[in-house]
Amino acid sequence: MKADAEAARYAQLKEAWMALDALTDKERAQHIARLETTDPELAGALRRRLSSSRSLSDLFDRVDAGAGVDRSNQPPRLAQYQLLRELGRGGMGRVWLAQRNLDDARQLVALKQIGHAHWDDDDLRRFQRERRILAALDHPNVAALIDGGRDESGAPYLATTYVDGVHLDRWCREQALPVRERVRLLREVAAAIAHAHRRLVVHRDLKPANILVTAEGVPKLLDFGIARLVGEEAITTTGPSMMTLRYAAPEQVLSDGAEAGTPVDIYALGVLLYELITDASPYGQISTTAAMLRAILEQTPPAPTRVGRATADADLDAICLKALRKLPEERYQSADALVADLDRWLQREPVDARRGEHGYRLRALLRRHWPALLASALVLASGVGFLIYHLQRIDRQLAETERERDKARAIAGYFSELFQSATPNETRGAELTARELLQRSVERLREGDTQNLDDDARASMYYTAGKVMHDQGLFDEAGELFDRAIALWTALPAPHEDDLADALHERGRIEFKRGKFDKSFGFQQQAMARRKAMGDDGSYVLGVLMQTASVDLRMLGRQAESLDYLERATRILGGHLPLSRNNYATALANLGTMQCIGGEAEKGHGNLAEAVRQLQELKPERTAGLLSIQRNLAMSLRELGRFDEAESVYQKNLERLRSFYGNEHIEVARSLHSYAQMLLLQRRWDDALASLDEAERIEQVAGGADNSRLHSLAADRARIKIARGDFAAAVTTLEAIAAGRGDARAGERANLGAEKAALSHARCRIAAAPEHSTGLRDAIAMMDNDPPLPRALMAQARAWLAECESR
Repeated sequence: MKADAEAARYAQLKEAWMALDALTDKERAQHIARLETTDPELAGALRRRLSSSRSLSDLFDRVDAGAGVDRSNQPPRLAQYQLLRELGRGGMGRVWLAQRNLDDARQLVALKQIGHAHWDDDDLRRFQRERRILAALDHPNVAALIDGGRDESGAPYLATTYVDGVHLDRWCREQALPVRERVRLLREVAAAIAHAHRRLVVHRDLKPANILVTAEGVPKLLDFGIARLVGEEAITTTGPSMMTLRYAAPEQVLSDGAEAGTPVDIYALGVLLYELITDASPYGQISTTAAMLRAILEQTPPAPTRVGRATADADLDAICLKALRKLPEERYQSADALVADLDRWLQREPVDARRGEHGYRLRALLRRHWPALLASALVLASGVGFLIYHLQRIDRQLAETERERDKARAIAGYFSELFQSATPNETRGAELTARELLQRSVERLREGDTQNLDDDARASMYYTAGKVMHDQGLFDEAGELFDRAIALWTALPAPHEDDLADALHERGRIEFKRGKFDKSFGFQQQAMARRKAMGDDGSYVLGVLMQTASVDLRMLGRQAESLDYLERATRILGGHLPLSRNNYATALANLGTMQCIGGEAEKGHGNLAEAVRQLQELKPERTAGLLSIQRNLAMSLRELGRFDEAESVYQKNLERLRSFYGNEHIEVARSLHSYAQMLLLQRRWDDALASLDEAERIEQVAGGADNSRLHSLAADRARIKIARGDFAAAVTTLEAIAAGRGDARAGERANLGAEKAALSHARCRIAAAPEHSTGLRDAIAMMDNDPPLPRALMAQARAWLAECESR
């Protein structure tokens, strides 16, 4: 009990100490003076540390800092990480600044781990949920997940991008930022929240301490520790609520955060915006929890122009107060809608928060365009043409603004309907999974009233909904919604070609995942035609479309065309670095793999190595893509006969795959199979069989028993039987594979040729006959048209043919 009390006291001291870090010297003195009336012991400890330390954080930056810390909570032990110092700790565990070592690459990360001594099942579930949520987010203003797993003692950990920054409010004060720049920062944070909401993630704990601004002025959103997926069951907590009261929405307070949906994040953004504008809380100077609760539930904040800095305007007042409305349905319907209104304010356009005010739009138009209108009036005597020109230009600008506003409103309305489907009133107390929630929202779209929207806005709504369905694997629903969007946009008198191209591209991706590669290629062709109609002959988007089309062509067996598209895509994407780095790396990797298949292993290895280098430049690291390309890099070394180097890359790849995905993931099985093929080339039969067996076991458990991959594994096992002289068993296995493949799709034809060659050879070894030689020649012709990997199988087939003909 004494140790627990000391640890709790340490945590309290550190929290109080870090709070002082955000204050000026005068504010610190005032804060400690107030604290002496409630906790003299804590105030005295803070005074002593202030007098003995020039840095507020140095006392707490050491491993196991402070007396009385529970030392059974040992630091994490991870071979690829070097702990540098502790960044912080809380009820669940600690966060470390660590250096991640990957071969010759070094990366600073924030390493978070549950404390060994005190975590329970709920803590573990919450931690795993945070890792799952972070894995779904990919936004420049979110500190992204880099790695995760368990350390040597079995304690779970996750590693995110390390953000060397300052709390949002402190940054604004220290930089003396004008209001416009403060709003820009908040707008970026709101965009990150909108990204999370589109992935059904609610943060629930937005506050300045969870938003760090880098030295370059980029805000980064941290700590999804109490975030939740919409519709996901709550995890029980004990003790005080985990939310931060000052930024909590009324409904969050009333339910202690349990029923927090997306509107709570919008409310917290409103509080943040208010504080950044005014340097004051919307609730004024409140010192007790009871008073704060009353203010949150009952008090309407004064307009920002009447508080503090008084540098806002009526439009910004309206935006801020709309986000802070007590009833969730009266706030912005989505974070995207808030972002859109902040963009309008930044561009000095009419804001939606004041929509409906009598005469507001006319006043806003005159305020924004008065110089042009005044100039036009002055030259009116010499002709009305100049005035007409400016009025037409203003009309076009307003029309485009109206278009974007109607699109944003339609999209916001869809998400509002979607999230409303998860409320207890709608579900009657039942729990909804994310998939069920999305399916309900599709029904709402089909049955809902969208007649009050123009076709452009309706198409945008369908397109956005389709993206959500696609991301969740609901291909039928997504395809229907994309089709609706495409039909509406195509029918417009002057369709927006970029919108149409995007929708056609997404529609094609659905057909690809259904295995309908000809249809997928057709949609990509239409998308490219739309881009070219815009005069696009080399944009980043066009490069991505060509890259996608090349994969369709490869799956259709049109290898020469595929290679042509891929080479053009690589050139285009290479011209848009660093923006295109991720897609450029993927295109290089695809090109390198095709070159290995085509017998140009040296070129292929060079492109695969460059693809790895390009991906390692990305921060945060795209771990899944990097691991996939590294497997193909090992394959290229295998094809070059550099087996020792290949072995090293395979082993490192498998180690990282298991750490990143777990031991029974389909990606682990694929690397094991590729590695087994190298062992076959080295005639290491027992090692190859062990690798094939493990790959097949994982395929059965995690891969949904994909027949094509299972056939390929069985075929390699049959080759070992042939090598060991068990020709009858090999024939039985290979005949079953041939029957199972039937009319193989394009992606399987290379395997099919190699398997037919092995079958004809095994039959010939049992009993020589002319038809077996004919079968071998036919198989070799197939392999010449669709070369297999390893390419050594082709040389082996030719040797078999010579042997069979000599019998």
